[in-house]
Amino acid sequence: MLGLLQDLEARLAQDSRTSSQPLSKDNSWAPKSERQKTGRSSGAQRGHAGKTLKMAEHPDEVVSLTLNGSCACGQDWETVAIQGQVARQVHDFLARTDPQQGPGRKVNGKLQWMHGVSCAQLTLYGHHPQRGFAALEAMNVLPRFKGALVHDAWSAYFKLPANHALCGAHLLRELRGLAEHHGQVWAGELRDALRLVYHQQKDGTITPEIVVAF
Repeated sequence: MLGLLQDLEARLAQDSRTSSQPLSKDNSWAPKSERQKTGRSSGAQRGHAGKTLKMAEHPDEVVSLTLNGSCACGQDWETVAIQGQVARQVHDFLARTDPQQGPGRKVNGKLQWMHGVSCAQLTLYGHHPQRGFAALEAMNVLPRFKGALVHDAWSAYFKLPANHALCGAHLLRELRGLAEHHGQVWAGELRDALRLVYHQQKDGTITPEIVVAF
């Protein structure tokens, strides 16, 4: 009986900080960052070289978008002298993707679920009347993706043919839940170790010895 009571209390105490529960189900949610305080501002630091995606010298296809129509004054745009042109390029990437599922929203009076998938360069959003695998099939992206798919262990994702990887943020939340609500000391220690290695890797201070030890 005591074990059952503790389990029920732990479930009631769950929120988006201690489980994979979405933010929309939290009661009076208060955000709590997983970032370690370093005294530096967020984002790129002064002196950061930065990286820019270069345009390909020989693109597979060139599409010219001409300006048609007329101004409000009645003059046709085609008769106006060209002052300059702007070039943009679209790239196809083979990258790691991250699927997301958002709360339900009304679309034309009917409940629809927001779904998203993103990589480092692109993000795709879509809505569907179902939350499950049917929505993923309708978007027709993840069922064809064979790369690394990072997700929160939602059962529908494991039906996909990708190489699966668990989201680190969700894993940290689950470990926090085990430590705070179930008294699992090992979970707190593992969470601290994961966060330490993450920040060492991010700051460039990790060593081969640390990797082996971990």
